[in-house]
Amino acid sequence: MIENTAVKKLLMPNIEQKKIAGASVLIRKNGKIVCDCYYGYANIEKEVPLSCDSIFRLASMTKPVIAIAIMKLQEEGKLDIHDKISHYLPEFSKKKIAGREITILDILNHSSGLGQTPYSTDLYENKVRPENTLSDRVRLISELPLDFQPGEQTGYSPSVAYEVLGRIIEISSNRNLQDFIQINVCDPLGCKDLSFRLTQEQNHRLVQLYEYRNGGLKNVSDTEPFWNLISSFSSGYCSGSAGLLGTIHSYDKIIQMLAKDGITPEGTQYLTKESVRLLSSESAEKHMEMNPGVVWGLGMAIFQAPEKAGRKLGKGTFGWSGAYGTHFFVDKERKLTVILGVNLSNIGGADSFLSKELENVIAEEYAYLGKEEKL
Repeated sequence: MIENTAVKKLLMPNIEQKKIAGASVLIRKNGKIVCDCYYGYANIEKEVPLSCDSIFRLASMTKPVIAIAIMKLQEEGKLDIHDKISHYLPEFSKKKIAGREITILDILNHSSGLGQTPYSTDLYENKVRPENTLSDRVRLISELPLDFQPGEQTGYSPSVAYEVLGRIIEISSNRNLQDFIQINVCDPLGCKDLSFRLTQEQNHRLVQLYEYRNGGLKNVSDTEPFWNLISSFSSGYCSGSAGLLGTIHSYDKIIQMLAKDGITPEGTQYLTKESVRLLSSESAEKHMEMNPGVVWGLGMAIFQAPEKAGRKLGKGTFGWSGAYGTHFFVDKERKLTVILGVNLSNIGGADSFLSKELENVIAEEYAYLGKEEKL
């Protein structure tokens, strides 16, 4: 374990006050690990401590992986991000306002109008059942009303639109989503502990999911509604929106590839530099901010003006978070990459207090250390 006093000082009181069960943090400066720490519990009831091998529910940190998979398929000539989704899923041909159909790009940058308001999201989540396959769920999505004309507004689709991308990956690759991600993303990048479905051995390393309530923590691993909606445990379904599980070290392989313009830690060109540029820069047809100073790349938020968002990040920093507190970012200006592992059901996802406080600590500790060096 490589500790940082300020990071530990942030995390330990939250663990001791039972606001979180545990947390893992991996920080790289100029590509070198400067902090790799893990505190608290993976399982409070059984007193299992968190470790570097603990597996987290990554939730919406699945979306950047799906976006990477789409770019891989585009490089192979199997799809184009400007394609209408009805080219792969004819049932969506009627999903248009004023003649404009939804494209793959619209879904990637959250401007599709699919499941982007509480109304449409609730419609979907009330209809779907745990036993529904990915194909079943996409059929249900095709029946939802659009929240707005594709490409004209933005927001966030937490549980709906990226299911469509998962199905398009299956159709264009002729593989199921689990196999495609394993063979075409995890294996080439060396992500040995990243999957929709865990082996028996991996399942023993899965952290429990807790809810902070009345000054304490309640284990909701088997009862949390969103997890039951997107988990592959019951039906074998793989959620393109939020279904991946993994260690922070495995996910770090993906982060390093993005930080190095598509080159793997072993030096192989996995994605082209142009593909990574598209993933990590503003991608909508017109400028639309999800929050002040923040726009969408492909599956990731881009902090064009972090000061407007109240964040202590370098300009152009990109990354995303999961509903249960997992969080990552790549700050090329400051030569930093960071990933946080937490599983708390009501932590607030991208608005997690812990993610923001960690960013502040990292800004103080590492932002200007060795800035002249290469990432």
